[in-house]
Amino acid sequence: MRVRRHLLAFPIALMLSVGLVAPATATGTGWEPVPDGPDNTVAACGTTLTIHAKVNEVETRTVQLANGTTRTDYRGTYIVSVSAPGRRKVVLDNSGAYSVYEYADGGVFYDIGAPGLIFYFDAIERAAFARAGLPPVFYYRSGRLRLSISSDGSERVVSRPRNVTSICTLLRR
Repeated sequence: MRVRRHLLAFPIALMLSVGLVAPATATGTGWEPVPDGPDNTVAACGTTLTIHAKVNEVETRTVQLANGTTRTDYRGTYIVSVSAPGRRKVVLDNSGAYSVYEYADGGVFYDIGAPGLIFYFDAIERAAFARAGLPPVFYYRSGRLRLSISSDGSERVVSRPRNVTSICTLLRR
């Protein structure tokens, strides 16, 4: 399986913190716990944000589909704190289910249910978010974020979540 850098917080910060989009030890129908990883940091809101897992009861499983696609599923409770120097700290529930599909051609598709804390990884993602009318770092309470990454590295938000709030706004309140 290809390792893909990436973006989101229950969504993707969890995967970043444990070095995932790589398969867990079990494949097929077995669910395995996702171990805690280090805090994540992201440059946003004119400062450096720190994302810290407070509760991690997430499980993962990897399934090889008949068409050669690898699907990695995540489910469970994942609560994080987001903080920045000199600003308030917010605690966000990122619990729920989501899936990552990795295609034989190198493309990746994320299907992430609410709620979710999402942050960009690079300028390509930041631009994809902006084209979809999303802030670079955000939290959403309903809907789904569906993000497609082509084998050439281009990215596109396929489905935009609802009830989106900028993390910068939350940290200023």
